[in-house]
Amino acid sequence: MLISKILVTVFVVLALAYIAENVSAKVAGVLAGYPLGIAIVLVFLGLEQGVGFAAQAAAFAVLGLLANLALAIAYWWLAKHAGDFFNVCFAGLAGVASFLLIAYLVKWLPASLWIAVPVTLMGLLLGARLMLQVPAVPQQVTAVMTKRDTLFRAATAALTVVLITGIAKLVGAVWAGLLAGFPVVAFPLFLILHYHHGKPVLSNSIRVYPLGLVSLLVYTTAVAITYPVLGLLWGTLVGFVLATVYVLMLPVMQKFLLASASAESDTRG
Repeated sequence: MLISKILVTVFVVLALAYIAENVSAKVAGVLAGYPLGIAIVLVFLGLEQGVGFAAQAAAFAVLGLLANLALAIAYWWLAKHAGDFFNVCFAGLAGVASFLLIAYLVKWLPASLWIAVPVTLMGLLLGARLMLQVPAVPQQVTAVMTKRDTLFRAATAALTVVLITGIAKLVGAVWAGLLAGFPVVAFPLFLILHYHHGKPVLSNSIRVYPLGLVSLLVYTTAVAITYPVLGLLWGTLVGFVLATVYVLMLPVMQKFLLASASAESDTRG
């Protein structure tokens, strides 16, 4: 099972990198909006701990997305110069600390999806409006991923999946679900973009990140409902179908929020 976790995670990251470089950056962008990391974690929780455990974890993974958002915003706020190893480490550690703090706070909210989903959706949309007001920075440098960067991203993602699923039985479904909301695939990407290109290129990625998290919200809500009824395989497929529908609608939502934020800014002006 350990080898399976590593192979699946590494394959997903390497496949995204290959598609971005050899097929289509647009297709890779769509795939990057999928709940890949969280899906891997929840599937392996179901295989190891049972479908009921995975369904309960998925319900708390909904709230864990607020911690995910907190990590991204904290990282962006603290990121400074490209190539500054200490600033990358500081921003990364502060982001992880923000994730754990918010995860601890939302842990006390009721586990009911009727509460968790609206609260999380509201938080993500507020975060989206906040980040979309950050001006898009004209990229003077193309954010190229070297083979070393890709391997680092794959290794970091695989180790994170192994860690979260490995301690699941020890920490229980609540914390396993909250930790499943960690940005397994995105976090190492933040580190790489920051280290090589600095805040401008990082900002262009993070400014649309909260809207992408809504895809994860759709997926986690779907599997929390369908796992006990349809089982692991079909519940996962339903989650991906619904996430796909959202990803296809994402450009429209982004334009709407940008127009709304612009109108509000003009009114204040």
